[in-house]
Amino acid sequence: MVLALISMQGDSLYWLFSSSAQAIAALFALLLAAFTLVVGRMDLAEQRDETLVDIHSELKKEYYGELRVLTELTGFAVIFDLALVLLHGTGIAYQQAVVVGVIFLANVSAIVLSVLFLFKVADPQKVGKKSSQLLRGEGLEKSGKDIPIGEFVASFIRLERKLRLLADVDQPNAVSQDFSVSPTRHVSLRQVIRMLVSRGVLSKELAYRLERLSHYRNLVVHGEMDQVDHEQWNQLLSVQTEVDALAVSGGGDER
Repeated sequence: MVLALISMQGDSLYWLFSSSAQAIAALFALLLAAFTLVVGRMDLAEQRDETLVDIHSELKKEYYGELRVLTELTGFAVIFDLALVLLHGTGIAYQQAVVVGVIFLANVSAIVLSVLFLFKVADPQKVGKKSSQLLRGEGLEKSGKDIPIGEFVASFIRLERKLRLLADVDQPNAVSQDFSVSPTRHVSLRQVIRMLVSRGVLSKELAYRLERLSHYRNLVVHGEMDQVDHEQWNQLLSVQTEVDALAVSGGGDER
């Protein structure tokens, strides 16, 4: 293939690489539009379901890193294409075999990686796959003694309800005073935890454990798991006991 390109002369070589620069630039514009659309949809989904925040955050970091590499690669490919067209048109002596081969590989790499990136961001299973990947990467997989996920989620919902009662987020003044947001805006669990820490209700250590449990809950809910780790279940029971004690001392009770 490279030899065939090298043997091309005159207008043929000029047309090939000038067209390649335009095609790669158009493909990158499509890639950037797809990235912007996907990130926008993620943000909208997070407003409806806060359990997606941790997973989407990791996905956005991953996509941004790959997009940065693709930006540099496509930029170099376009510059190389135009440089080769210029060199070929001016008749300046250069090592044609080496230059054509390098630029051809850069073009192919930019196109292939861009197409793969488009398929990746469009994958409807990306949230579940990322959840499972994070569970494995953080050592949060099942240890053998497992609890049904329904029981874990139900207990976590009760825990979250108690935390919201402690924070008294049903009162508009309490929310707007701590966060300067509209009283009608949904307050996430993470915001509730930070509110309680700022008021001195929760210790930083307990807040950290709550955020870790919330993170684990988010991963298992979207990671297509039927069971949760027994150690995480014990952590949840321990945190529930401490929050119950705070609720009693603070005069809170479930509604």
